[in-house]
Amino acid sequence: MRRLRDQNRVDKRQCRVLTSGPVALTRVNHCVRMFYLILIALAAAALYYFYRTSRNKLGLTGQSQNSETKSSLTIENVRPGGAVQLKGVGDEMADFDVVVKARHIYVEDGFVWYELEGEKGLDPVWIEIEEDDALELSVCLKKLKLSEIGITGSDIEAIETADKGTLEFEDSRFIFEDCGDARFFRNGDRSGSGERFRYWDFETKDGARYLTIERWGAKEYVAYLSEPLRPGQIDVYSLS
Repeated sequence: MRRLRDQNRVDKRQCRVLTSGPVALTRVNHCVRMFYLILIALAAAALYYFYRTSRNKLGLTGQSQNSETKSSLTIENVRPGGAVQLKGVGDEMADFDVVVKARHIYVEDGFVWYELEGEKGLDPVWIEIEEDDALELSVCLKKLKLSEIGITGSDIEAIETADKGTLEFEDSRFIFEDCGDARFFRNGDRSGSGERFRYWDFETKDGARYLTIERWGAKEYVAYLSEPLRPGQIDVYSLS
């Protein structure tokens, strides 16, 4: 027992030496290093969480902006400088790109409709946009003289007087629908009174073709052969 007690006293002295010497300092330094490593790890985790959260928020915002931008890419919003593609146009069901050069306004008794004037290569293209109860679109296929249709201004006025009549052109019969007076505002500039003209609208029985005749001034007649467009036939590349 005495030997055992002596041994215990030796062990206690050794413990006191160990806790008060260089080894103790080493242990303290180790603990300090561990403490700083833990802090660094926590800081890194916090930064990573902040980064992921910020990126997700930015991603959602970008998606929202992209969605809004896409929803605004409609033919009604196209302005000069915009570009669109028309698909399945005319008898040949042609696809072609149009660069918009101007956006004109027509007004008749408070009703407003629009015309996009553009180019398909070197050829002019006119797209008419009406927004009444529903969106109505049409594209001009040809600009014509009355002589090409085989009629005169007097023939048109006689149809108006009778309030009925038909025209024959390119193996199609066009039925008189309506006539009226409207004003044209070039490039959408409504600062003035616009240019006044009279128009006569004709349409095939199936609604597949339109023939519009306009009189500018006293004797200047021009005709347009058009067909309706569906929104699905139009891809808008850019608004302006």
